[in-house]
Amino acid sequence: MRSARHWLATVGILTAAFVAAGRAADAIAYRVTIVSGNGDLDAELSAVSRLVRAESKPPPGLAGLEQRADTDKAAFEAVLRSEGYYDGTVAVAIDDSKTPIPVTVKVTPGKRYTLGTCAIRYVSPPPKGAPETCLDLGLESGMAGRAHHRGDRTADPQA
Repeated sequence: MRSARHWLATVGILTAAFVAAGRAADAIAYRVTIVSGNGDLDAELSAVSRLVRAESKPPPGLAGLEQRADTDKAAFEAVLRSEGYYDGTVAVAIDDSKTPIPVTVKVTPGKRYTLGTCAIRYVSPPPKGAPETCLDLGLESGMAGRAHHRGDRTADPQA
C-alpha cells in the first residue's frame, strides 16, 4: 500500500513539473510600442499600461497577450476621456509571425474638448461659502474638459 502511495505522489510531482516546464516553454516574448503622437499623453499611457508593466513577464500564450492588450485598450480609452479626448480611438496590432512579437498600440486622441462659457447662477440665495464664480471651482473658459475637474458642484450648462 505504501509503495502505491509513493508511486502516485511521484507521478503527481513529475506531472506538475512537466506542466510548469510546458508553461515556461509556451511563454511568448513581446515588445510593445505605444504611438500617440501626443507627448503629453505618452507618460500617462505608459503608466497605466499592463503590457508595459509586464513586458519582462511574458504571458503563457497568445491568448494571454491578447488579454493584456484588451486591458490596455480599455485603460487607454479611459485615459483619453479623462483628459478631455472624448472622440479618441485606440487600435492594437499584434504580429505573431515574428519573435519577439511586436505589439503596436496606436492611440489617436482626436479633438480635445474644452470648457465653453462658465457661469454660476443660484435660483435662491446661496449657502454661506458657496462658490461665486467658476474660478472658485477651478474652472475657466477654454480649459481642457478633464475628468478630474468634475466634482459634486457643477456649473449650469444652460448659461
